[in-house]
Amino acid sequence: MIEVMIQNLRGGLSADKLPGALFYQLIVALIAGSVGFLTFFTTLVLVKLFYHVIGHFEIFTIDTGDILLSSIGFLCLFLISFLQNSSKKIR
Repeated sequence: MIEVMIQNLRGGLSADKLPGALFYQLIVALIAGSVGFLTFFTTLVLVKLFYHVIGHFEIFTIDTGDILLSSIGFLCLFLISFLQNSSKKIR
């Protein structure tokens, strides 16, 4: 399953190998979106932790705004991955 997703990321899938290519494109896009979310969220947490350590923030908190901001990373990478995979011609 993971091998199929990696091949899909590289553009190596054809119609002969995979009849439900749209389903796998969606899975690859969801994985890319999750990576985008985790990247944004980790960056926000590390910056807040750094500010907490140097003394700018007395209380270290994760707000709902941080989660919403991280969802922008999910949305961006999901759309980029899905549109790239769907624009490739399936042989």
